[in-house]
Amino acid sequence: PGLERHVTPGISMAQDEKEEDSFAKVLEMDAAFKAQAKDAALDPGAEATALSDMLQGGSKAIVQQACVSSLGEARWCELTQAHEFWKAVGIASTGTAVSEVVEELEADHLRPTGILERIKGGNAPACNGLNTLMRYLDGKKAKVEGGQGAL
Repeated sequence: PGLERHVTPGISMAQDEKEEDSFAKVLEMDAAFKAQAKDAALDPGAEATALSDMLQGGSKAIVQQACVSSLGEARWCELTQAHEFWKAVGIASTGTAVSEVVEELEADHLRPTGILERIKGGNAPACNGLNTLMRYLDGKKAKVEGGQGAL
């Protein structure tokens, strides 16, 4: 009495425990990353390069696989299309915009270098960070288009 373990109907106890272990692993990986990211200096050029690598470069295949599974095919296509603007304005403007987003939100987990590292490490939910970053970068486009060039 009172010691029964809740088991989701239709899911065996082994499956339920496996899902809990998987979620715990993601949380553990995320906490370790956040602790490390706070200590690393923000390098706009490296961040812009990592963003480009994820959406059009050598890491595109692994990132696409992870993000399609996390966000869906339609959102993945929107992310790659949104990146076309940042590709056109160049590394300096992109890096500055990414740095502004990370600093304004105090969100080290949105650094493209960290997102890419987590995805390569098997943490597909890191794609949610890429999704969030790209949404906030949309708000930076007008500043770049307004003739201010490198933010």
